[in-house]
Amino acid sequence: MEEATRGAAEPRSVDAGRGTSWWSEAWALFTKNAGMWILFAGFKDEVLALALNRDEVEATHPELFNVVLARNRAWAKRMNIDLSKLRP
Repeated sequence: MEEATRGAAEPRSVDAGRGTSWWSEAWALFTKNAGMWILFAGFKDEVLALALNRDEVEATHPELFNVVLARNRAWAKRMNIDLSKLRP
């Protein structure tokens, strides 16, 4: 059992009201840029699939590949993400 917990952080206690304040802080972060969070939630799987398995996505879904690729390139451009750094 000791081996399984080795390197893990020690548990700590927090005030009983901390959960409520945590939700309030998270909501404030979400509402500052809700559109970005919604876009990220909707497209994260597509971005990861293209970044990690581009050839496989192209082989298995050729009819969707160009659409997904163009949409993700546009999204990355709006967010100032340099896609050339993802692949050698």
